[in-house]
Amino acid sequence: LAECFGRSVLRLAYVPAQTPLDWTRTGRWAMRTTLRAVPRLLVDTNDPEIRKDLKKRATRWRLNRLEQIGPVRFSRVETPEELDAMTRELTAICDFRQAAANGVMPFRGDGSKLPFHRDLLRETDVLHVTALRAGERLLSIQLNMRNGAEVLLCVLGHHPSAARHSPGHIHMLMLAELLAAEGVPRFDLSPEGSYKERLGTTHDSTHVVVTHLHAGDASRH
Repeated sequence: LAECFGRSVLRLAYVPAQTPLDWTRTGRWAMRTTLRAVPRLLVDTNDPEIRKDLKKRATRWRLNRLEQIGPVRFSRVETPEELDAMTRELTAICDFRQAAANGVMPFRGDGSKLPFHRDLLRETDVLHVTALRAGERLLSIQLNMRNGAEVLLCVLGHHPSAARHSPGHIHMLMLAELLAAEGVPRFDLSPEGSYKERLGTTHDSTHVVVTHLHAGDASRH
């Protein structure tokens, strides 16, 4: 990479917890690399507290309010055709969330993003998609990735009109329950994001690794 892109910066966020990182502390690249530890929140899908959260009065109250829109349904999205049927709603609510939080619209800004996820769903078992609906309205969507014995939180969004009833939080609880039934022991909430703290049941440590490929750039940094 240094030979081809000598004035660039390589940023890895986030490297898996067991990745060997000795090269960042000694040798040629140590002086060009910074390492930042970040806690990674995990949900033990077999933790009984998850079931308790679904039965709490506050959760039942929110579900009752959502039921006023229509019957609440939580399900896996397993075929490209199912994904196609919700394309308009999916892109709208995911882009709305990212626009509000980060000033970007991933799906509108990249015409290949949705076809890429569609192909993953058709050709592999890597993509794990779930949807929460009330009647015909899509309340919450998650396009997550399988990572060995884990499912990793990736793309998500919820309908802003139902935000006061926390459809995203309800989605997380129902997803953890579904993953336990599917034999997936851990749901990786990914590092950072304060809203995840009330969901995580355990954590480990991952890292952000930043390497300046040019020695002079590293010294100036």
